[in-house]
Amino acid sequence: LTLEGSGAMADYGAEAPWYDYSANILAVVIEDGVTRIGNSAFRYCTALKSITVPDSVTSIGNGAFYSCYKLNNIVLPENLTVIEDYTFYSCSGITEIKIPEGVTRIGEHAFDNCDGLKSFTVPNSVTDIGYSAFTGCNNLAEIVIGNGVTNIGSYAFSKCSSLTKLV
Repeated sequence: LTLEGSGAMADYGAEAPWYDYSANILAVVIEDGVTRIGNSAFRYCTALKSITVPDSVTSIGNGAFYSCYKLNNIVLPENLTVIEDYTFYSCSGITEIKIPEGVTRIGEHAFDNCDGLKSFTVPNSVTDIGYSAFTGCNNLAEIVIGNGVTNIGSYAFSKCSSLTKLV
């Protein structure tokens, strides 16, 4: 699936226009010019393995990749400033992800149930880690939190049964 255009993508309540094909979408390419990935844009794209996100994207909406179980190849754009609530909820295929310097907020449940994550580094630019941001990341063994964080929401690391190192 290739998406082109300029400006912010629409927000999708229950179903994006490609929802009927979501079980068959293996890869997504978002072309330069798109500035925001809309809410629930790829929700339940259960076969999605990779996505190309251009540097023009500064924000990823609520639940954009909700339950994309097989997603394992995503490079976040350097200009990204916000990871909204539920963005990568239940993306258990993600084993590592680099959060760019410049992101200021990791939303509520943003990485909830991302079982594949083993380590995670929160950059210094992040000031807020939302409620239950990493809940249920059972294989998350190490997390490094940058010195800019002033708020860590309740249950941010709840049920992270493998967590042995927190810096």
